[in-house]
Formats: sequence, structure tokens, C-alpha cells
Amino acid sequence: MSTTRWCEDNGPQTGSPLKGTYRTADGTVTNCNWKSVDDVVTPIASASLTAGTNSYSKYQFVQFITGFTQISNVKFSHSLGSMLTGVTLKAATSATYATPVAAAVAGLADVSTAPSTPVSVLLGTAGPETAASATLAAAGYTAFLITQLLTTTAAVGGTTAPATMLLTWDEQ
Repeated sequence: MSTTRWCEDNGPQTGSPLKGTYRTADGTVTNCNWKSVDDVVTPIASASLTAGTNSYSKYQFVQFITGFTQISNVKFSHSLGSMLTGVTLKAATSATYATPVAAAVAGLADVSTAPSTPVSVLLGTAGPETAASATLAAAGYTAFLITQLLTTTAAVGGTTAPATMLLTWDEQ
């Protein structure tokens, strides 16, 4: 059984290929917390969204560390949880990083209704920014799993119900 950990990139794009200035890859990323700042440390209560605003786009990924011969058939979806009135959940997967923004990100699909249709995720050995293969035979990463929460002025105040984002794969 593979050993994995969730990771996240934040901050301005940097490098070639592009990645976040800040990479949290130490196993401390335990949630998504769509919020009004682009980081993993600010508590959600200190960075909540106001109706009519959007969260910053999130660039998360999974690192496959050990315990497998091959990883394949990786899929990403919204599997459980309902969005409140005026709230839309958007998602995509890509090896391309862009500086996170609170403006609606083009190219993300509406996955508000769970379960959403799973999308295929590519893999890379040097980081999510290098993901170009459908299989992984050594330690490596998924492409970026990009998500964003959009709200309208009709959004109901308060905390949304939890949304479960699911990453599945086959392993040998």
C-alpha cells in the first residue's frame, strides 16, 4: 500500500516549469479551506469569504512516497457534500501553475453537485509541474488539483457544509 501526503503550492509563480513560491510538502496539509487569502496557515475564521466574493484558487497535489510498484488510473472528483445557495465549487487538474487569484479562474469545471464526474490526473516524478504521464513507477506527484469556491451576493452567510474531494488510483 502506497504512502502518500497532501501538499500545496502558494504565492507568485516562479521557476521553469512554473510552481508556487511557497511549497508545503511536509505532510501538514490536511484540508482545502477555501478562503480570502492564499496560504495554508491562516485560520479560516480569519479569512472567510463575503457573499459576492471568491476564494483564492487552490493548487494542491498528492505526493506518492513509497510502498508501490506502479500508480495508474488516477482520478479526481467532488464525492460528497452540497454547496449552499449562491455557492459554486469549481475544479480542474493541470501541470500548469498560475499565481492564485480571487477572480474566477477560467477553465475550471463546475463540480458543485456531488458526486461529480471524475477527471483523469497526470503524474510526474519531479513535482506536479512536471506531470505528463498516466503512470508512475517511482516516487512522484500528481498534477495540480486546482479548486476554487465562487459566491454570489445571494450566498447564505455562515459556514458551508464540508465538501469531500476524492482522489482515487490503482496501485500495484
